Amino acid sequence: MNLINAENLSKTGNPISAEAMLRHAIRLSPRSSEAHSKLGIFLLRFGRSQEAIPILEKALEYRPGCPVSQYFLRLAKGEVPESGDSDYVQLLFDTYADQFDEHLLGGLDYRVPELLLEMLRKEIPDGAFGEALDLGCGTGLMGSLMAPMASAIDGVDLSAKMLEKARSREIYRELARSDIREFLRTAEKRWQIVVAADVFCYCGHLEDIFEEIGHRLTPDGVLAFSVESSGEAELSVQAETGRYQHSQRYLERTLQGAGFRLLCIESEILRKDGDRDVPGFLVIARH
Repeated sequence: MNLINAENLSKTGNPISAEAMLRHAIRLSPRSSEAHSKLGIFLLRFGRSQEAIPILEKALEYRPGCPVSQYFLRLAKGEVPESGDSDYVQLLFDTYADQFDEHLLGGLDYRVPELLLEMLRKEIPDGAFGEALDLGCGTGLMGSLMAPMASAIDGVDLSAKMLEKARSREIYRELARSDIREFLRTAEKRWQIVVAADVFCYCGHLEDIFEEIGHRLTPDGVLAFSVESSGEAELSVQAETGRYQHSQRYLERTLQGAGFRLLCIESEILRKDGDRDVPGFLVIARH
């Protein structure tokens, strides 16, 4: 109960009470990996990396191999892993599924699906989207907007609970539970459009993903996606959130290297993070 209350206090902007409750939970259960992990991640959220490191190390001592603690310990130490941890992402979104739509649309002013669809309509004015693949489909926010223009739409996501929400929309031809890298490597279908809305921020380096998407697209197929902006750095990761950011220069170079022709790249505010705007890019490219 203390951990749940601490998370609620943190979300409502009461970090002092949230931290006190997390530390109290550790005093009550000093060998609780979960309590140590949550405190470590909480400290990272406020830029307190050096304090977070020994806390996360304790979490791993009490639960060796925990993907969440391992991932955030690497971030606390200043590492930039080449790719996100799929176990962590799966756990994150399984936990988040029931509040996902309400939180994104109501609390974070999330606009990526609408903005991407508007850009796609400009590049494909006849609306003939053909068969589409929704990478990291989540609950189906992007798919629900695309479905009226697509002859069929398939989705893939790591989170079983997210896929349950997506399935209930009854818009997808097929839904697969998989890491997107593994799915793209092993898929036998090809699509006219591949869309990834707010997905690549959990993926790290994108070279291999763009290469595999190119193999899964039909001739002249289109890729549409969003990323958060890293500013001058080609690739960065926020220790407090575990989300990756990419630069425009990196995207242009990597897309070209994978055989894509950039059609459009637009700077946009993708959503809110507390009171802070999250800048990023919306991209359309043709293979």
